[in-house]
Amino acid sequence: MPYERLPLFPLNIVLFPRMSLPLHIFEERYQAMIRHCLETDSPFGVILIQEGEEVGTPAIPQRVGTLAQIQAVQHLTGGRMNILTIGTQRFRLLDYDVAPEAYLIGEAEPLQDEPADPEATESLVAELKRLFEEFFRLLMERAGVEAPHYELPEAPEDLSFVIASIMQIPLEQRQSFLEMTDTAARLQQERAHIEKMIERLKAMPSQPIRRVIQAQPVKTDELKTLFSPN
Repeated sequence: MPYERLPLFPLNIVLFPRMSLPLHIFEERYQAMIRHCLETDSPFGVILIQEGEEVGTPAIPQRVGTLAQIQAVQHLTGGRMNILTIGTQRFRLLDYDVAPEAYLIGEAEPLQDEPADPEATESLVAELKRLFEEFFRLLMERAGVEAPHYELPEAPEDLSFVIASIMQIPLEQRQSFLEMTDTAARLQQERAHIEKMIERLKAMPSQPIRRVIQAQPVKTDELKTLFSPN
């Protein structure tokens, strides 16, 4: 069923399903949008900016994004908010317009991967998990910290989105992964990227390195200590 009048939040971020996204809401139009989402317990769509800026005149969005469900909110002075969201379902934008409150609203339809052949994805999942474990171990060694415990999902599509959200790649490549509907092809491309990252890490000196994080307005761990559930 198409999503009608879906509030849209164009950002210089690609949100994947299962990925958390903390945001600081300060513009009046987005304060109104988030209030609407809280009152109706409904998500909004996070979509990469194709042209324009995050602040000011409404930007031109890409055509594929991800629904963001609000998990927690911290109300601040002047109507500002810190919110913590999580990506759920991908969508394809069919059309959009500007709401009276000046944020974008769109008509969209759900976007899903095509059914995958288990034989084609089983070996890819095992290989990608093995490569990620090697990559993460090398990264923690170079950072000089102990690796935290983590669990990767077993489902091929879920795994592909988790890996895509972690990888440090250009926004255009991240958007490409989001738009793909072939799980096996996404896993194959991610495998190739991780193999390259492993080789780069192996070639680096054995000394702590500065961790580079995909730019986000607020750090998730810091907000979790501040938020109360909706």
